[in-house]
Amino acid sequence: MKSQALRPLLTALRRPADDRRVSDRQLLQYYLDQGDESAFAVLVGRHGPRVRAACRQVLADEADVDDAFQATFVVLLDKARSMYWRPALGGWLFGVAHRVALRARTRAAARHRHESRVVRPASRPDVDLSWREAVAVLHEELDRLPDPLRLPLLLCYLDGLSRDEAAQQLGWTPGTVKGRLERGRLRLRDRLARRGITLTTGLLAVLGNSGAACTVPPRLVQTTLQAVARRALPAPALAHGVPPIMWKNYTGLLAGLLLVALAVGGSHLLSHAGTVPAVSATGHLEERPRRTEPPPRDKPSAPESITVQGRVLGPDGKPRADVDVYLDRDTTASVAAARRAISGKDGRFSFRLDPTPFAKAPGRADSWRDARVVAVADGLGPAWATAGRATEGGLSLRLVSDLPLEGRILTLEGRPVAGARVRLRSLTAWASEAELSAHLRAVAAGDAPPRPFGFLGEVPGRSNEWKTDDQGRVRITGLGRDRLAGLEVTGPGIAHDTILAVTRAGKPVIGRPGPYWATIYPATFEHAAKPGRVLAGKAIDATTGRPIAGIFVQSAGAPPKTVTDAEGRYELAGLPKANKYILYVQPARGDVPYIAVRIDVTDTTGVGPLRADLRIPRGIPLRVQVKEPATGKLLRSGVSYVSYVPLYPNKNAPENLPGLMLGTKLEPDGSYRGAVLPGPGAICVMCSGGDYLPAAVNQKTFFRLDRVPRDEKILPASEVLWTAGPNSNPLPQRQFQVIELIDPSAGAKEVSLTLKPDPGKSATIRLQDADGHPLTGVRVWDWRRGEEWGPPLAAAGLKVSGLGPGRPRYLVFRHEGRKLAGTVIVRGEEAGTVTVALQPWGTATGRLVDTAGKPLPRHELRGRNAPTGRDRALTLPGAVRTDDEGKFRLDGLVPGGEYYLMASKYLPQVGEFIGVGHLADPVTVRPGETKDLGDVQVRRIGK
Repeated sequence: MKSQALRPLLTALRRPADDRRVSDRQLLQYYLDQGDESAFAVLVGRHGPRVRAACRQVLADEADVDDAFQATFVVLLDKARSMYWRPALGGWLFGVAHRVALRARTRAAARHRHESRVVRPASRPDVDLSWREAVAVLHEELDRLPDPLRLPLLLCYLDGLSRDEAAQQLGWTPGTVKGRLERGRLRLRDRLARRGITLTTGLLAVLGNSGAACTVPPRLVQTTLQAVARRALPAPALAHGVPPIMWKNYTGLLAGLLLVALAVGGSHLLSHAGTVPAVSATGHLEERPRRTEPPPRDKPSAPESITVQGRVLGPDGKPRADVDVYLDRDTTASVAAARRAISGKDGRFSFRLDPTPFAKAPGRADSWRDARVVAVADGLGPAWATAGRATEGGLSLRLVSDLPLEGRILTLEGRPVAGARVRLRSLTAWASEAELSAHLRAVAAGDAPPRPFGFLGEVPGRSNEWKTDDQGRVRITGLGRDRLAGLEVTGPGIAHDTILAVTRAGKPVIGRPGPYWATIYPATFEHAAKPGRVLAGKAIDATTGRPIAGIFVQSAGAPPKTVTDAEGRYELAGLPKANKYILYVQPARGDVPYIAVRIDVTDTTGVGPLRADLRIPRGIPLRVQVKEPATGKLLRSGVSYVSYVPLYPNKNAPENLPGLMLGTKLEPDGSYRGAVLPGPGAICVMCSGGDYLPAAVNQKTFFRLDRVPRDEKILPASEVLWTAGPNSNPLPQRQFQVIELIDPSAGAKEVSLTLKPDPGKSATIRLQDADGHPLTGVRVWDWRRGEEWGPPLAAAGLKVSGLGPGRPRYLVFRHEGRKLAGTVIVRGEEAGTVTVALQPWGTATGRLVDTAGKPLPRHELRGRNAPTGRDRALTLPGAVRTDDEGKFRLDGLVPGGEYYLMASKYLPQVGEFIGVGHLADPVTVRPGETKDLGDVQVRRIGK
């Protein structure tokens, strides 16, 4: 081995462990170029705790954990020369470890099923099956999310990183991480709900054991290095199980999406008596005399009505008249699906969309963009697109020809099930027949299928439920040809089930174990339903035995759910036959002061009705009001989550607490009501609206504890909360904006709290033109709020809050009417007023070519990280696409700024723009300049 070249590197690595002067990319390159194991050993030591923690999140058996650990680093080596690497590999390795561990769990389950046919398993103590099932479903649904939404959830919840830390790992801006984290959480919540599991922050957070808390034995490091050297594994199928699509996606993320990071220039926000710092278009501070007029008021812009317009086409591509157009219900707002328009003779339609209900719902203020506009016509399949695309030139909704589903529901004995209900729960479409075929082939092979073109829930304006006849037959129309339907099947004597059917003739597709393990029926099919069981009884007070009304009862992993009536009675029908039925029980209303618990009901022989009374502990009534700090007004729409958590060492916490943290609902009076236990606990508030600082409390100090469950050097009590119960778990604090520690006595009548999130420091930004005149109508790109231009400002400035140590605000401004642009970084160390003088923006044109001079048509230009030490570089807000000749035009450039860019190419099979190279030199312009760059060469990534 060639160790001589590594001496400077290894010398640097003898410094403290947190010294990252030698990047991961350098270490990997040293190993590839020199062949010395020392460099790769440093990578294993540096990221081993995080990788092992990711494996342990999914796997229980230590041998399987070790196998997955080794497989992750073998995969790294296999892909080392075929990908462009960011300086830090932590986020990528964590994601790979998660998927490798899922593959290992699938193999272990198959092995267990095989062994159970031969050897009767020995008896063992009962384990918490409900929690294991919830964890298993969570990981499955996490794995099915697209990578831009999955990675922030993995890093912020399972790995316990802050948004800023996750942004650093992924190469995104904090605003991008925040936006995608919220969208991923909403989509994950919807998917879990379909499987009978309620997603709360606690379900993710309780899983989030820090990677730092997971040590790596020296023998495992050694065996991993040996496996890497041999490219051999104890379980080689693990690395093979990571689907090829994943590498394409990661290439796109790391070389395309993940390289969109903001490094705009700026200075600390200063406040001096007698002067106001003026900031030029590139963020330089200048001294100007203080103006006497009052600062601009921070009035939120009134929601504007949005015009949605487009055209409906028939399957032949010709305009289609008299077609109903609906605005579909969106997952982020309670906006009922309703017909909004009817297409005219030319197929065109138009209607007004009120964004107010969307802005009031938890999530992004512009979530109206994700609402679906759906065209529905009798005898044809629907067409749909998101409302946000309507603002980009209008929608084109092309209906498709129909192919009915002809199904038959039977028992396992082959008898028809009459009167069974079949309900449409989802409808998925692909851009072409070829892409659907690729999807079916991937499912059959056990690989991750390519992403669909579009997803729809129920078809608005039409019946989405059908019943089987006396022969168990059902005919479903109006879905369209070459669509994948998710169908919920319920009926007398059968278990609730969800099946998939594709509106295409053929044979069933039997999926192999993998990231998408499913059976997909063709248009004509027979489904053998499993027998179902009815579970009924009463919810009663654990102390008095009195019946309790208003208790929500839900089966884990199955759709049946109900609320107890006035006599406390409940009934769950259609439960699949099992050794144990796991029920999650919680109050359905805030005025029912009982504690959420998990109750296991043991099965009996047969499939007849089963009775079980549910004993529920009573708690102390809780009433919480969350108020806006400045005005004292109730926060109704800006709070997405309020929950109670019993904390270590609360001895009153029952052993059957659910493995997830349950939140309380907003009551009509604007308060949150629930119940708490006597003893140590916390009320946690997550705010989706506004800009507030993360919460920070010290559980150990407040409760006067001598110790906490683990070493504070690894998990300080000022950064996590330790939950109560048989297995205390760390709950990261930074995901909440308010945490109130409580310790009520057993005789307390009520716990009543008024909580206010901390807005941190704020700053007023004045916007003016180069002549010093106030400037209204400016649009703002706020990286903390996500990748969107805001609406034009009515005032000549704005107020930003939520500023604190390590929480700067990155803002880019443009006035499209006057073609002005500017930018600034507002830091949180000081508060005051800053003036940004916008200058005439610059424009750059050119033609994108490869190293041979060949044009690169239909490529995207996006921002990328600046080279080390060039922290004043700017990032393009959004992307610009080249035309058919490779030509491009970059408008709205901030004068004096440096724009480092990269090029990406769209791959339909991945559904992403994949990075292909970068521009060597930054783009800079002077005020008002239109610069012709000529032929701009793209250097291949890695060169």
